[in-house]
Amino acid sequence: MVLEERGRWRGSSRDRGYDAHWDRLSIGFRRANPFCRLCGQEGRDAEVARQVDHVLPAIEYPDLKYSWGNLQSLCIYHHSVVKQQMEKYARETGQVKLLSVWCESLDARPRQFRPGGV
Repeated sequence: MVLEERGRWRGSSRDRGYDAHWDRLSIGFRRANPFCRLCGQEGRDAEVARQVDHVLPAIEYPDLKYSWGNLQSLCIYHHSVVKQQMEKYARETGQVKLLSVWCESLDARPRQFRPGGV
C-alpha cells in the first residue's frame, strides 16, 4: 500500500498484512500490558487498552512488525487520534525515527502532542 492511499479505505486487517501470528502476539501483549501507555504518561486514569500499536510503524519498519519491544498498548483515543497524528507529522517532517522517543517521553514530544499543547 502506498502511503498516499492511507485515510481512504484501508482494507481489513488481513488485507493490511495482520495475520494469525500478529493476533497471538497482540493478545499476549495486551494481557501483559492491559492499560494505555499514553494515558499513564499523561497522569490520567489509565484506560483499558483496546489496541496494540507499533511504536515505529510497521509500514516503514517491517522488520519490527513482530518485535515485542516495538509495541505499546493504547486506548482508542490515543491510538486513533494522538498516535496517528504524531505519525502523520513525523512522516511530513521526516522524523519517523523519533516516534520511539516521542512515545517514551511526554517532554520529548513536539508541543502540539503534549497535553494542553505545552
